[in-house]
Amino acid sequence: MCFLKTVAQTDSTYIGKSNKMYGAKLFFTQASLALNYTSERMKDQVFEPNKPASIGIGFLWKNSELSYSQSFSSLGDRERKKSKTFDFRYNYYGERLLIDFYLQNYKGFYLLGENKKTYEAFPDLQISMYGVSGQYVFNHKKYSFAATNSFNKIQLKSAGSLLVGGNIFYSKTQNIPLFNAEIQDYDKRLISFGPAIGYGHNFVFFKHYFIGISALIGINGNLEKNLLTRKTNFLITPDIQSKFSIGYSDETWTFALATSINSLFMSYSDSQQSNLFNTKLMLTATKRFNLKKEIPFLKKDLINLLKPN
Repeated sequence: MCFLKTVAQTDSTYIGKSNKMYGAKLFFTQASLALNYTSERMKDQVFEPNKPASIGIGFLWKNSELSYSQSFSSLGDRERKKSKTFDFRYNYYGERLLIDFYLQNYKGFYLLGENKKTYEAFPDLQISMYGVSGQYVFNHKKYSFAATNSFNKIQLKSAGSLLVGGNIFYSKTQNIPLFNAEIQDYDKRLISFGPAIGYGHNFVFFKHYFIGISALIGINGNLEKNLLTRKTNFLITPDIQSKFSIGYSDETWTFALATSINSLFMSYSDSQQSNLFNTKLMLTATKRFNLKKEIPFLKKDLINLLKPN
């Protein structure tokens, strides 16, 4: 995973950056994709995977980052069989443009009982979701989304900005179980697209401590295809995206806890709603430093290294 910045003029009294060229990062992360159902007379029913948390390391130089993480079975539920998952996310947080890519494929889910101690296994339930969402930052001269999300900038004063953008997603659900008489659902393929608008704000206090909050709401048009009957349908659903972070940041150290919650609705009516619930939690510590002797290979950002000579 890598983060890159765009070149744009910013107010240096509001947004700063470290003078140290390199950095090392240690992080703990838990990401998940769940399927949630809600009806008038039924409590939320959530199909969750058993995906262990991951521990990773990263290397930073200039405005780029490469990182690797490894999940461990001991960090998951040992009583349940591990779900088969592929979860790749790429985030580009520039000064003006914010982009999130998702490539996710999960197989094997569990439905927890009302007492949260029992569960029912659905090993054949499979969910795939691929897509991209993007937003434009209007007050990019004073507000840095990257400062409280990818942490390659430093927010010096509190500031916020209007965020406007959109998204497009392809999702597919297979082997949907008949688990409740109130729920009428089926295997489907969905193409969702639409605009979104929201607001982000970074609160800075005691010079180096921060809280970052952003939330967007959108309206999606959905092209739905029933994989059993092959019938197609068009429906309108909401889309909700939110991020929260809290931490400490200066030129040398960054300690932060960051979470993201995205809810992509697959159906929405008075009697029943269903959505793909995408979450991620990350606890990270980053140490930035300079070398006595520069490494010629790393004098350029990742985007420059990928360009042909």
